[in-house]
Amino acid sequence: EAAKPAAKERKAAASPPAPPSPVAARQIQVEGSGKFLYHVLRVAILGAKDLRNADAPIGKSDPYCICEIPGKPSAKFRTKTVTDSLDPYWGELFELDGFENSDTLLLTVFDKDTLTADDKLGQAVLKKDDIIPSGFRGELELREKIGSKGGKGVGMLEVQVKLVRSYAVGVKNKATAREVKASEEAGIPVDLNITIYGASNLKNTDWAPGTGKSDPYCIVEVPGKPKTELRTPTVNDNLNPKWNFTSKMAGYSLGDSLLFQVYDKDHFKKDDVLGRVTLDGDQLAGGSYLGDLKLSHGGTLKVRICPDECGLSGSNAQESTAVAKGGSNGVKGGGEAEAAKEP
Repeated sequence: EAAKPAAKERKAAASPPAPPSPVAARQIQVEGSGKFLYHVLRVAILGAKDLRNADAPIGKSDPYCICEIPGKPSAKFRTKTVTDSLDPYWGELFELDGFENSDTLLLTVFDKDTLTADDKLGQAVLKKDDIIPSGFRGELELREKIGSKGGKGVGMLEVQVKLVRSYAVGVKNKATAREVKASEEAGIPVDLNITIYGASNLKNTDWAPGTGKSDPYCIVEVPGKPKTELRTPTVNDNLNPKWNFTSKMAGYSLGDSLLFQVYDKDHFKKDDVLGRVTLDGDQLAGGSYLGDLKLSHGGTLKVRICPDECGLSGSNAQESTAVAKGGSNGVKGGGEAEAAKEP
């Protein structure tokens, strides 16, 4: 009988180890095949608080944040500058391609200066294990410098990082990483928060005596995806309607276009088109846009688009100066937005 426990111990010792997770298994497979494993990260820089005041006593710091993969100049982005604030909100979303298992994500907050070099307000770093595979969302303590002797904390930075996808590139084809990303970029699902503030100088299709003015409403959708359609309420008898309408659009994928159409609501005949405009996918930087769109039949439409990761508070859509389709229509950047109130 004494031999039975020993046999059990030998059997337990001989049991194979638990299989690796799917991510670890893929990493082993890729590393064993002589290929490079790359990751595409979606990074949302939300905001910071309790920053150092580098402009005292004449005002407050004017902070912006740079996110980068050290050693890879093309994997770098910068937020806009928020003037005169120690608790800035950026709410900006970007994607970084080419993150490898040995890389880190470096986030540095600077104070924008006009006559002197920008002051560094603090730094934070995320390693691969902080991000992959589950992602990261939370506050990072900013330090004066990176390392074991990074000095005292100099504020907090709130970020969110998601793993979009991973892909392998052969050694001989390492230079094709950008082509791989470009071919795979389309189709990444992103829920959008869309705000349609209002329109100005619309065409009056109710011109007959006693009929008043147009009764406009706006529809936005991804062409070819009818389930993405969102519609504002109707504003009666108004050529400058204010909808201040905000809703989430599911089913949008990076690279998709957005079609905005403004109609005049009629009761006894088909609704008249007051104007259309298309915002191309390449004009939506990471799914963000804020500005005025010129409509095909005259007038303008003010909208804001922001990925769901950025939420609805603050000025979290990047201002754009792209040109939208709609005849010879152009797009001009607008002011900053606050929730669903028109800027």
